[in-house]
Amino acid sequence: MKMHSKEGQVLVDVSRLWREGEDLVMRGKLMGAYSMNIHLKPEEAWSALKLLTWAVIRSMPGYMLKGWRKSRKRKD
Repeated sequence: MKMHSKEGQVLVDVSRLWREGEDLVMRGKLMGAYSMNIHLKPEEAWSALKLLTWAVIRSMPGYMLKGWRKSRKRKD
């Protein structure tokens, strides 16, 4: 999974996701240079939910469907 800046530069490229104890761990590269493991604790994941507005939550099904369609086209 890649996260881009508005200009299209890859900021974070997550290559793996797994559980380690209670934490969720993501392996990735920051700006294509710095490899790192990011540990997300359960209480921080809960805090992240506060960032979601109802407008974002309502738009997620369409957003996910659009992403699924685009990813299938890339595989063909």
